[in-house]
Amino acid sequence: MRPDIQALMQQQRLKQAHMVQPETVPLHLDRRQFLKVSTMATGGLFIGLTTTAQASPGASEKHTSAVFSPNAFIHLQEDGQVLIYCGRCEMGQGISTALPSVVADEMAADWAYVHIEQAEGNEEKYGAQGTGGSASIRTMYEPMRKAGAAARELLIAAAAKAWHTTPEHCYAKNHFVLNKATGNKLGYGELAAIAATLPIPAEPKLKNKGEFNYIGTALPRHDVGLVI
Repeated sequence: MRPDIQALMQQQRLKQAHMVQPETVPLHLDRRQFLKVSTMATGGLFIGLTTTAQASPGASEKHTSAVFSPNAFIHLQEDGQVLIYCGRCEMGQGISTALPSVVADEMAADWAYVHIEQAEGNEEKYGAQGTGGSASIRTMYEPMRKAGAAARELLIAAAAKAWHTTPEHCYAKNHFVLNKATGNKLGYGELAAIAATLPIPAEPKLKNKGEFNYIGTALPRHDVGLVI
């Protein structure tokens, strides 16, 4: 890992050691939807999405020590692996691939580094999980896009901080953030710990249709091997 990135990460961890709990900043999608960001014990980046008025205390102990239990969330580890939970019920219609692919697209993530898990059956944490009426995409498409876009902007801001420049001079592509002026690039995993300490953007900018990589594309279902 580059020395400057390592030094920034160490500074952030020293600050976090004195914190009682991770900070969370709401992203106002509407009155019932908001995002929360918090720092992982592993130094990773965690962005949760909830569709209930309040998030229940106590996150998934399997992957994080966060104090919230979101409906669906992004967990970016320092090795670059991205875990995306799907809160909607998979009944063979492919929703557990479709919704995470929306997040990954807006996040500018490399699909090869994305791992998907079905959320446990718990409506207090994940909201309604029933399947019917093609409601999953209709109700979750835009919130999931905003979750991914927020992650992308946080990672861009983290790279800008590392390079002592502004986010406008950086862009995200295929699991990297690149510097427009120098061509230098930093991987998402390298930026995870720094990004986790930054304030979440209130209104992340969504991609234009022509910029989609996964949305509207036939992707292999992530669970085919499990079914077979």
